[in-house]
Amino acid sequence: MLASGSIDTASAQAPLPEPVDEFVSITQLKNDQWRFDCKLDSPVSGTTLGPPMPKYDAQAWDLPNTHETLTDPQMGFSFLKRRDTSAFAEVSFQI
Repeated sequence: MLASGSIDTASAQAPLPEPVDEFVSITQLKNDQWRFDCKLDSPVSGTTLGPPMPKYDAQAWDLPNTHETLTDPQMGFSFLKRRDTSAFAEVSFQI
């Protein structure tokens, strides 16, 4: 299930973090179902998913219960983060 929210970038004062290398393995499970296994070089608080598509995202994304998505309207991107806000270095989900 995909949960979503909004990020308030206007009040954010911290500089952007340094980029982290991310390896993504994509496996086709069925004709219209894919599994994404993401591994990062170091733990992060979130990772970008690309432009938000609310209707599609809510129906198609199957995230682990530990994660949720947030949308930054100013940047035009959706971000994946842990619900408990702790850092993570790997995550898997299906679309």
